Amino acid sequence: MLPYTPLHALLLESWDTPLIMTSANLSEEPQCITIVETRQRMQGIADYLLLHNRPIVNRVDDSVARILAGKPRLLRRARGYAPEPLTLPAGFANAPPLLAMGANSKTRLHCYAMGKPFFHNT
Repeated sequence: MLPYTPLHALLLESWDTPLIMTSANLSEEPQCITIVETRQRMQGIADYLLLHNRPIVNRVDDSVARILAGKPRLLRRARGYAPEPLTLPAGFANAPPLLAMGANSKTRLHCYAMGKPFFHNT
């Protein structure tokens, strides 16, 4: 895997052995947002932690996109795309209210009413 931040490039420049990096987000668990929480969860798993002093205000996953039929298609709207509203096609203004809920451990709730999308994520 190539480094995707300048900090990773600097770390790899002077490191002689492979590095395994993680975001410290265990499966089926919400993202760590405090240093204390990260240290508790990574105890016995990670040999070293790379921490910073910038607080995480909101838990936000990475956006996921794929090229389909030659055009980018968002599979998960998150960092970089949310909470910007979705532009809905013409004709939705008169549509009945709609409620859609996601599955698995990431609870996702979408509500559409009065011709506009409303989102609530927990």
